Amino acid sequence: MKTGPHVVVKLGEELSEELIQLRKRRCEEHRDETVKLYCYDCKTNLCSLCVALKHKQHNIAEVSEAADKLGQDIDRHVRAVTDHICHVHSLGQLWEEQKQKFLTEAEKHEATVKQKGEEKKKLIDSHVDNLLQQLQCMKCSYSKEVESNKEKLEMTSVAMQSYIDYSQMVRMKGKPEDISHAANELCSRATALLQTDILSKTVDAPDIMFVPTDDCKFSIAEGGLNLVGRWMCEKCTGMDPFV
Repeated sequence: MKTGPHVVVKLGEELSEELIQLRKRRCEEHRDETVKLYCYDCKTNLCSLCVALKHKQHNIAEVSEAADKLGQDIDRHVRAVTDHICHVHSLGQLWEEQKQKFLTEAEKHEATVKQKGEEKKKLIDSHVDNLLQQLQCMKCSYSKEVESNKEKLEMTSVAMQSYIDYSQMVRMKGKPEDISHAANELCSRATALLQTDILSKTVDAPDIMFVPTDDCKFSIAEGGLNLVGRWMCEKCTGMDPFV
């Protein structure tokens, strides 16, 4: 929370009722006053003096009444985040499946390259090695990208679960003033979690194609004759569109 004392607990550890009750119940403007009202316009708890001095024309309600309404908003966001946890896990599985598919296809291409290399081994050993090195770089690059995305998904999953646990604890053990105090930030946090960039990233492996060189039409590659072929890859991270 942006205000109030910071209470640090281990990730995933259940909050005690005493910790929840440490949340502010005193008015921030008038320390001797207890908050009993809530301003929907300012999204904050108020005491009677605050209402009289600064919030006369605002939409005001009793904390208990506001807590019931805001608590329903929290519950709605918790359900939305909960629904997305399965989506997060599914995305992780899709990334892994795409990686395996990509590696399988890459291995097939590797076999093709080796076969062409054997046919003209005396002339093109060096070029075969070069092609395999390029393929290995693409495999490693994409594998690293997948693992990085899976790690981000795991972190997102942990953050979502932490949010759910904390929100539910506030709802179960928090008093009305605790709920109303936390509602705005919890709702904002839920929105941010659901808009995490990794959730919208396309789960799609790069398309690579091995194009053999026509036996009757030698092409000139950097460093000499290209008697084997070349890679075509439009989505390979860190690689040129046509290798």
